[in-house]
Amino acid sequence: MKRLAWIIFLSVALLNAQSFKGSVSTGFYMGMPYWNADNTDAGKVIDANDAFLRSVNQLRLSGTVGGVKLMFSAIRSDGFQSENRLSETKIFSLYGQYDFSRGKIQVGRIVPFMRWVRGSIDGAVLDFAINKRIGIKILGGLQAPFGSIFNPDTTQQRIYIHVQYAASGLRMKLKMYKDEAKTKVGADVFGRLGKLRYSANYGYDVTDSQLSDGGLSLYYPFNNRFTAQASYRLFRTLPWNLGHIRFQSYMIDRVYLGLRYRVWNNMALNLNQMVTLTSERTDYLTMLVLSGRFFQVGVNYLSGQDNLQRLGIMIGGHYRIMRDLTVSGGVAPVDYLHPEEDEHVQSIAFYLRAQYRFLQRFATDINLNYYQKNDVLNSPVRGGVRLMYYFGS
Repeated sequence: MKRLAWIIFLSVALLNAQSFKGSVSTGFYMGMPYWNADNTDAGKVIDANDAFLRSVNQLRLSGTVGGVKLMFSAIRSDGFQSENRLSETKIFSLYGQYDFSRGKIQVGRIVPFMRWVRGSIDGAVLDFAINKRIGIKILGGLQAPFGSIFNPDTTQQRIYIHVQYAASGLRMKLKMYKDEAKTKVGADVFGRLGKLRYSANYGYDVTDSQLSDGGLSLYYPFNNRFTAQASYRLFRTLPWNLGHIRFQSYMIDRVYLGLRYRVWNNMALNLNQMVTLTSERTDYLTMLVLSGRFFQVGVNYLSGQDNLQRLGIMIGGHYRIMRDLTVSGGVAPVDYLHPEEDEHVQSIAFYLRAQYRFLQRFATDINLNYYQKNDVLNSPVRGGVRLMYYFGS
């Protein structure tokens, strides 16, 4: 019934839409895709001998009907090999939006893009400005994980509210989130003090009486050539259970420091240091990157308390051969681990990408990745090709 209602809604909208525009794309890809329910149910392990050759088609539409804006975004994937065909249709967005003098209302399937609400929500959003400085946003509905068209087992309710205050050099949000298992409260602050820009957030898990997340980010330009960034992040991971893969919830502290020096107008030197701490270990990542107009060269060193020791060199470049054709490529070390294996596999990865726009409304891109050493997956090649057509005004 729910699927039929969506089909009727979309059909009527397309027949009546005015000045609509969008894009349609089709492509073919090979290589292991992201894990999802189709290849992890019943404790199945991803088949390492499968090339995962599949087609992917995507449609995006936007238009107006009687002053109501309509948005639609969906993707269809069809696998060609083995049991794990990964054939499925996902609808990420399907909603109507009405704008009025002080805000907007959205109804349908919405992707809210916020830290506490992930994925699509079937429901409604009210975004309303009380006055020039104070506004309120209310989101409510049912979770639609991974853009699934219909999942009778998914009835998780989500409610999110924030009150926003804006003044000269300062913006602040007081927020609340609630689902069937958790209630959270928190605050976000953004602003600047002279040349210093800052943002901070804090979240508290009321249900379990514990910190949910928090952080502080700073950015300071010393002069036209030299800038510095620093951040601290504290967040609690969610329990992850995919049948044969389980991770428990734990706290992660992450400290980041970045320095950037512009050597010339088109060249800069970046030094970044990251430290990640959990209850089990501490990991360190140091990166030194020289970036120019057409290239990047970098050195990184990874070390930690779980025997991770790796020195890597990254080389990459991009070049606009002609007005509508850009080619980029590079080489870098990678470390990957298959769910069935306990041993890390070190490899050298090569990537190549080309983007070309032609006949005003057509575009294509090609992505190829090659892994020099591959003891886990059947094919050392991943990538694909996609053709896009843009229509409307």
